[in-house]
Amino acid sequence: MAKLSPHPIEPFRSVIIPQSKRKPLEKIDKLVEAVKQANDLPGTAEEKEQLVVELSAGRKLLEASTIRLAALRATVQPALRWILEKAAGTIVGKIAGGVWDFFTGLHWL
Repeated sequence: MAKLSPHPIEPFRSVIIPQSKRKPLEKIDKLVEAVKQANDLPGTAEEKEQLVVELSAGRKLLEASTIRLAALRATVQPALRWILEKAAGTIVGKIAGGVWDFFTGLHWL
């Protein structure tokens, strides 16, 4: 399971994302699709919709050539934490764990 240790927030730090590096987009896309299709995801329909909106907002940020990490953290981190806490052991939880590990490995979360 993904480790949920906090990373020091650097609110004005930005990262440049090369156009050829699409792995972050692919990972978010896979998670959004899994959340949309999941029948065993805990929570209400409104919570599921909120997850999709927050993850999609994070995806939109990743489309830019430069992103502020604080903005990415503010949109993606709460949704990932919710999934990792409430849906651990499900397919969606496992995909979310992979996204968390990928982003924390880059020091983005």
